[in-house]
Amino acid sequence: MKKCALIALAVCAMFSASNAFAGEPKLNALGLGSMKSISQSQASSIRGQGAIVWGASTATINRRGSSATSSNGYIAGGRTAAGGVNLSVAGSTRGPTAFAGGLSVAGGF
Repeated sequence: MKKCALIALAVCAMFSASNAFAGEPKLNALGLGSMKSISQSQASSIRGQGAIVWGASTATINRRGSSATSSNGYIAGGRTAAGGVNLSVAGSTRGPTAFAGGLSVAGGF
């Protein structure tokens, strides 16, 4: 019951948050006193000007005279967002055989 009450309180706090404005004194204190407010339409013309991500993974196994390695990587770009996932696996059987494989997926929009 306490856990549900805490979750409900957190959700209420999240949705009741109001817009906050930094104001000139706070901006000056941060060294940003020359900043000027712009309209929503001006902001959307420069928002989301590009995103690039990359990632890589490697898995290696050495066992009983055999070894295997899987190395996978990705790079993705998009106008507003980009992301990717890697998976590298290496293992061996009960005998002297080792295996490795992997997968990389990436995209942007």
